[in-house]
Amino acid sequence: VSETLPAALGAFDLVIVDEASQSDLWALPAILRGKQILVVGDDKQVSPEAAFVSSAKIGDLRRRFLAGQPFEAVLTADMSLYDIASTVFAASKVMLREHFRCVQPIIAYSNRVFYKDFIQPVRVPRASERLDPPLVDIYVPGGHRSAKGHNPSEADCIVAEIEAILRDPKMAGRTLGVVSLLGPEQAQLIDRQVRARCDAVELARRQFACGDARIFQGSERDIIFLSMVADRDNHHALSGAMYDQRFNVAASRARDRMVLVRSVRLEELSQLDLRRTLLEHFARPLDGNEESTSLAALCESGFERDVYGELFARGYRVVPQVPAAGYRIDMVVEGADDRRLAIELDGDEFHGPDRWQADMARQRVLERAGWTFWRCFASTWSLRREAVLAELLALLEKMGIAPLGAIGRVPSLVEYREWERLPAAATDTAVREAGRQPQQVEAAS
Repeated sequence: VSETLPAALGAFDLVIVDEASQSDLWALPAILRGKQILVVGDDKQVSPEAAFVSSAKIGDLRRRFLAGQPFEAVLTADMSLYDIASTVFAASKVMLREHFRCVQPIIAYSNRVFYKDFIQPVRVPRASERLDPPLVDIYVPGGHRSAKGHNPSEADCIVAEIEAILRDPKMAGRTLGVVSLLGPEQAQLIDRQVRARCDAVELARRQFACGDARIFQGSERDIIFLSMVADRDNHHALSGAMYDQRFNVAASRARDRMVLVRSVRLEELSQLDLRRTLLEHFARPLDGNEESTSLAALCESGFERDVYGELFARGYRVVPQVPAAGYRIDMVVEGADDRRLAIELDGDEFHGPDRWQADMARQRVLERAGWTFWRCFASTWSLRREAVLAELLALLEKMGIAPLGAIGRVPSLVEYREWERLPAAATDTAVREAGRQPQQVEAAS
């Protein structure tokens, strides 16, 4: 900043500091150049660490230069610019609640554990983006954490999964990342193995990266692998603000799928261990019956069941009660090329006149996120059913949403697997199919 911007106080009307939770005291000269400042950050994400500076030296510097300052306590090397601004300008703090990155089953972990359910997930992926299930839980029996901080079995599993993704035409273009939940050594091991066994050009195309949570702060990938590293005999409870920040960042980088690879079971972890909260999330990602066996059972009124039945009978791909932005869309009809229509059905038991204003406010929020709506009152449906249905079908045709084949069941949110290496003979077969050398492949079951 000092080398590129004029060294004058108030040189700009407004200075914006993004990702301020990653900035420390060295960012203060930047904000001095603004008449007003906007500091954007998150105290639930990774903060700077006061590396190689003793607490005694920090205390000495504070006494010499900050004595008597009202905010002396927060002006330290381990406090982020966001932490400082949150204290100095506490009365001007605003929380942005809408979340646009992760699908709801993924961000629900951070929302529940770290944000007290204040976040409103807005993103509902289109058909071409969606990966079902969005959560994959892979248990590695016999996985062991070495003295060097490696878990080779978890590394082998993740490398094999990445190789399978790169070979799968349906996964073309999906970006990939791996986060170690316990130190950088595991990420370094996985990175070496992936780069030794996979095409460098393709990895660059997939924006492949490995690291701990700090490396991924501010980043995202379509698919993120989390390596838990710890085993049943080599783990201690992870708790406290630092681990809260790291787990929050790690578990909120995946847009469409988060894959947890672990060598411990739920019952082997302490109630105080953050790892346990993550396993509990994979066991039950959302509250309520989100995985009903029947889509029709999700309809909350006779009116909704009638409309659903008409569309289902005509072969439309329709899903009732789709969560979005902290709300629920009564019905979504999906067509080819990511076309979709949100249907809102008003006036039955769950939508009285007193709800109209709230419903319209909800619709405006979702329209900002790119949704198109069609609304219908129950009374209109009752009096002019055939005409209203014809109007709906005409709109679907106009939008290019044709019947794709109805689905009757809710896709699963979580896939659970156990991983082990294939026997040598099976590995050789997989090698020949992939066109690789036998010594380079260890495949997942």
